[in-house]
Amino acid sequence: MKKFLYLSFIIFFVFSIIFAKQMVTATGIGPTKKEAELAAQRNAIEKDIGSFVDSETVTKNFMLIKDKILSKSRGYIKSFETISSQKQSDGNWEVKIKAEVAKGDLKNDLDALGILREKMGNPRIIVVLDTAPNNTINNPDNFIAKATYDGIIETLTEKEFPVVDEKISKQFMYRKFSSSEQVLREASKFGLNNQAEYVLIYDILPSEESKTSVFHKSRLIVSGKLINTSTANIYASDRQKTIGVDKDSIQFAKSKSGTKGGKLLARSLTNKLITRWESETVSGRPIIVEIRNINDFASLIEFKAELEKAHGVKNINQRSSTSTSVQYEVVFAGKISTLKKNVFKIFRSMNYEITPPKSGGDRITVDLSKTEEPPEDEEDTDKEYDVEDSEEEYLEK
Repeated sequence: MKKFLYLSFIIFFVFSIIFAKQMVTATGIGPTKKEAELAAQRNAIEKDIGSFVDSETVTKNFMLIKDKILSKSRGYIKSFETISSQKQSDGNWEVKIKAEVAKGDLKNDLDALGILREKMGNPRIIVVLDTAPNNTINNPDNFIAKATYDGIIETLTEKEFPVVDEKISKQFMYRKFSSSEQVLREASKFGLNNQAEYVLIYDILPSEESKTSVFHKSRLIVSGKLINTSTANIYASDRQKTIGVDKDSIQFAKSKSGTKGGKLLARSLTNKLITRWESETVSGRPIIVEIRNINDFASLIEFKAELEKAHGVKNINQRSSTSTSVQYEVVFAGKISTLKKNVFKIFRSMNYEITPPKSGGDRITVDLSKTEEPPEDEEDTDKEYDVEDSEEEYLEK
């Protein structure tokens, strides 16, 4: 038994070292050995950037990344060793290094630039209170609930997430619900109807309050979920325990606890959301493709077969259907505008004269009953289809 435990410890220790120090090999060229070494360090950083964002995003935002990240590349290099250095025939030096990159610092700075958020379409978030729990705090007029809401909004705006106006949020919060499950379902629909890609639902549980000779103290538990309104999938959830302290009154202590809890909850949920986005840029994210007013369901066999071949499409599953419509969940890696173009072109190739699909959040809607106006110029009717500038701009939206 002792041998087994000792062996387990050794294995754990070895793997801890391996995963703690993920070394990157990179080469740099420069007019001097020192400049080639610095170039190699920048190239090591670029390689690690590629593990957080895809090459298309890096190319699009290269100048921003260069100014904010690569300009201080030495700050991300925890250590490095020179593998080889050689002066070339043209007089330049080539240096090859093995470097340990501070991935955490690099990821945090990339997140702060908002590059990934922009790639995902700068999604809007609507924040609502779960009013189903039977306590006085989970009421939109309660001062603790308001303080928690303000804390959430403060963090979201600091991270530059677009937030739906509070007046719209309150339209939902003043409705009556019988259970938190109902709140979850209805909030997703409400967010989608108000052009929000995500809904953040929070609730508050009073824990404890106390008073010393000097301070008032309040403890709260703030819980929340972040839901994708297009798919109704829960993307992140968390619970934060907070303490508010004030020397004047318990009300101030409770308010401080609520604000603090809201900030911590929003920070945790958005960090989890960004981590999920990082994964989805590679593995794909679920996008709902809804097709309405279908006359011939047999044609969908061809449509699905063609869409499965499209670049970036990882998987397709049918979610629901009616007598005239169907919903597919398409796992797609890339910009939603690209998928929208592919859907449009597939239906065009199948001789459907339809208007470009609409999109909002992670949802694309195709209406097969809506046909385009006939072209004014008869000479153009036999041309092979090519996306016009106006259509191209529309599909990019």
